[in-house]
Amino acid sequence: MPSPEVKAKADELTNGLNSDSERVEALYNFVAKKIKYISLVSLGIGGYEPHSAEETINNGYGDCKDKIALLAALLEADGMQTSSVLISPSRQIDPDFPSPWPFTHVIAVLHLGKEKIWMDPSSAVLPFGMLTYSIRGEPGLVVPQDGAPHFEATPSDNPIPNLWSEEIEGEIDEHGTLDGTVKITARGDSELIVRQAFIGSVESLWPITVQEFVKGIDQREDKVSNVKISNPMDTDQPFTVSFRVAKPHFAEVTMRELRFPLPLAHFDLPPSGEEGFIDMAGGWHRGESEPVRFGPTGKLNYRLRLSLPVGWSPELPEVVLMKSKGVEYHATYTRNESYLTVARTFTITRGHISPVFRGQYADFRRRVLVDMDRRLSAKLADSDTNRN
Repeated sequence: MPSPEVKAKADELTNGLNSDSERVEALYNFVAKKIKYISLVSLGIGGYEPHSAEETINNGYGDCKDKIALLAALLEADGMQTSSVLISPSRQIDPDFPSPWPFTHVIAVLHLGKEKIWMDPSSAVLPFGMLTYSIRGEPGLVVPQDGAPHFEATPSDNPIPNLWSEEIEGEIDEHGTLDGTVKITARGDSELIVRQAFIGSVESLWPITVQEFVKGIDQREDKVSNVKISNPMDTDQPFTVSFRVAKPHFAEVTMRELRFPLPLAHFDLPPSGEEGFIDMAGGWHRGESEPVRFGPTGKLNYRLRLSLPVGWSPELPEVVLMKSKGVEYHATYTRNESYLTVARTFTITRGHISPVFRGQYADFRRRVLVDMDRRLSAKLADSDTNRN
């Protein structure tokens, strides 16, 4: 129940906001971004009983239970009632065996007219109305303030489309050195871990953080500079990172040929599971009956515009278009004067597929990796041709 202090805080946060949805989002953002998450599970009764909402405001920190209790009290002060939802991102719930053990997390659900809003304010980087992939489509024990507790599945779909986009523009000189600028845009599930990495990070450490996230950059030799990021706490907009990278010896240079990989062009494709898997008890299984899990649906885009030294002409691979159950891959390679342009898109349309399609996907994955790992080449034009 909201104390006078909590009521005053709710009034302060919602002042000037007219719609219910705006007020809910304002209260959610306060709890998510201004109250620091600290796990208190190991501290005696703190593993089961939340602190009061007033105490959490004064402390400025709390675990998931504390944050949900505070959010519920703030919404109650604004005339709205939420239900707590006990859930777990990893443990299986058995409705026939009552126990607190399966529940390792608490979120909230709010009925707002005909709309149902699911909220998890435990993370400062989780956008309003979005749940992490690990608890989407999972059963949770809904505990309303009035009425009987009941099991209900969380939404399977992400209200924010998933996107990871890399845009690169650069040049290779006659010595094989790459100098380019990179812009990464992340939205949905892909933005969470990147935002979290930059929260609290000092600007001098940004190049190291970028190197940890971007594959294909050798920390011993490459130089990352001019790193710019968007506000990690502004979850209303996609998160962006841009930087400049200089990579010596990027291309192999001979008298008549230039050979090079595509910079930062490797996507992480979900494994096929052909090799089997290890369960939580350490047992190894063949996995033929297990579905192939791709993770969140969404797109990974790669766009490159690369300038080659004067007189060098790139040899272009053919267009690649491959599809398998639940996934697609499309790559095009074009040339415009001295520029090489590459566009690749990997799309996941289903979170998982039946194990009967495992072999089909395994073949698809092998062929995609071949294209991703290919090295391109450019030839030096004949001097007679140049004179003509």
